[in-house]
Amino acid sequence: MDALPLLGLMLALIVAGKFLVWSIVVWLFRYPLRTAIAVASGLTQIGELSFVFAQVSRSAGVVEESIFSTVIAASLVSILLNAFVVRAALRLVDRGVPARHVGQTSGYTAVSDRAIGIENRRIGDHSDRLDGLNFRELTNP
Repeated sequence: MDALPLLGLMLALIVAGKFLVWSIVVWLFRYPLRTAIAVASGLTQIGELSFVFAQVSRSAGVVEESIFSTVIAASLVSILLNAFVVRAALRLVDRGVPARHVGQTSGYTAVSDRAIGIENRRIGDHSDRLDGLNFRELTNP
């Protein structure tokens, strides 16, 4: 019971902290807000690697037994909370979207925007050779 405040702090840092960091990172890569929130909410957990780090730290004497137990508990609780966080985050994002569009992204995805941007621009010195060709010449050699 003495470790409950530490467990609460760890869970807040794991869930809220990782959500905030990952949503900003994905959003900075110019993905839609819905995608950023979906990715960030899916990453609001710590997994099995934290067990390994906690065990190695405990074996080396760096971490006390109470901290080790709290890290393990925080890891398990964050894994369990993850499904609820994802569901709640996506519901929150879809709240303002009409019912027929729920679950769909609006407009182009970031990948298709980039592909369209590349497709419409000349690349390299050899693009001028294609200016005189038409579709029939390309399909009927």
